[in-house]
Amino acid sequence: MAQCGDQSLVNKICHYPEIIADLDAIRKTAYYRKDSNAAFLSSCYVLGAALGVYYFSPGDKKKCAALLAQRLEKARSNPHFAMRHFQIFGDLEEKLEGYLQDASTN
Repeated sequence: MAQCGDQSLVNKICHYPEIIADLDAIRKTAYYRKDSNAAFLSSCYVLGAALGVYYFSPGDKKKCAALLAQRLEKARSNPHFAMRHFQIFGDLEEKLEGYLQDASTN
């Protein structure tokens, strides 16, 4: 998330209590926690989680959706990596698609 250039957005999302708890669980138990791409996968998770939090503004969610879409595209560009983490990326694709559908009807 450091690449987004909006420190207030990063702070708001990363300090949201449920996301803090989820990141702590990821740090302790995720199968990829020792992987060199753990930060990338965790940031993807945070962006996907933010899409479902009512506390965040529509503008914040729009930024998160754009950042998540960029990361999913990057993951797809490496088929081996995408396949290794297919469950994570499949879930994130569904979250992004659901957000985009909801956003288009509002």
